[in-house]
Order: sequence, then C-alpha cells, then structure tokens
Amino acid sequence: MHDPAAHTIIFDFGYTLADSSTPVIACVNYALHKLGLPEAEPQAVRRLIGYDLYHTFDVLAGENGDGKGDDFLSLFQEYAELVMVDGTVILEHASAALEDLSSHSKLGILSSKGSIHIEQILRREDLLNCFRAIVGGRNVTKFKPHPKGLLKVLDAIGVAPERSLYVGDSLVDAEAAQRAWMDFVAVLSGVTEAREFDGYESLAIIQNVAGLSSLFGAKGA
Repeated sequence: MHDPAAHTIIFDFGYTLADSSTPVIACVNYALHKLGLPEAEPQAVRRLIGYDLYHTFDVLAGENGDGKGDDFLSLFQEYAELVMVDGTVILEHASAALEDLSSHSKLGILSSKGSIHIEQILRREDLLNCFRAIVGGRNVTKFKPHPKGLLKVLDAIGVAPERSLYVGDSLVDAEAAQRAWMDFVAVLSGVTEAREFDGYESLAIIQNVAGLSSLFGAKGA
C-alpha cells in the first residue's frame, strides 16, 4: 500500500469527477452541423471524451474533415459557452471523496476541457477549494497522452512525478500517466471497461473515485 501522505493526486475531469457527456455531444453535433457534416452518434462521442478536440474531430469527420479542425474547435467552444457549465453534473460520491482526500493530500486536475468551465462547475458545487492547480485544454500546447499537461500541473503544485498519482477513466489517461512516470488508478465511471486497461500498469482499477478513500484517504487509512 502506498503511503497516502506521499501522494499528490491529479484527476481527469470528464467521466472521472463529472459527467459532461450531454453538453459535449450537443457541442460536437452543433459544430459538425455548422460545417455541413453528418452529426455523430452519441456513443461515438462518449468514447472520445477525454481526448483533445482535434483528435475527436479527426475520428468523427474522417476524410471529410480535412483542414477544418480549427473551425470545429471554434464552433465547439462557441456552443460550449452556452451549455457546458449548466449541463455538467458532478458524479455521485465525488464530492465526499474530494473533501476527504483534500483534507490531507494535494489535489489537481488535468483535463482536455477548458479550465474556466471546470472552475465554474467546481465553484457551483463548492469544490473549487479542494484543488491546488487546474490545467485545461486551452492551457497546453500538447494534449494527452503527451505528458506535458501532467507535468505542468505537478510543477504548479510543486511536486515530482514519483510522488504523485493520476486518476482517469480512459486509455489516454493511462498512457499519459505512464509517459509522465506517474502512478495511475483507473476508474470505471466512464465508457472504458476494466479489461481495456490490461495493457497499462495500474495501482488499482476501481468503480469510481469513492474507492480512492479506501486506498489513499484519511477515512480508509
């Protein structure tokens, strides 16, 4: 068992701490429609939550999207200003887990979602003070699975990768942690199944972030 005092815990946001799938699907299809492209099936979008928007567009638009990535990004962000915050809900048990963990550990967030929206959502839920640093998709030049975003969060908090942990729901999160030389805990609160993490080293695979309290939290220590 790892010493909980040794860990700074960095979280992904979408499907790890919150469900933003409804507004994300709406934003994706708004942008695709404006570009004259077919709308995407909801499940196809859900599988891409956590990836950067350029990758999402490339997958969904295929050869029809050539050269339109910047336009897709702008249109997505345009509609996100209207629906993202109000349409995102914190996952069950996440609030209690964050309050427990933040009582003795340093917490941060790395997400492909915009940090301004994350901060607004957390402020609404009275959870913003749980976090020492938040890095979103507009704060980095290289996206997950590149490790640069994770290293930026750790630098802001002032800790080394070997004394930190990344918690996420997708394979891109697992790979980012591996490339940053960080420990990783997978949560199954998204659309990725446990067996899909077989190719990555994980400290644990848990149903949701509530399980972190028994692993690293004050209540479970």
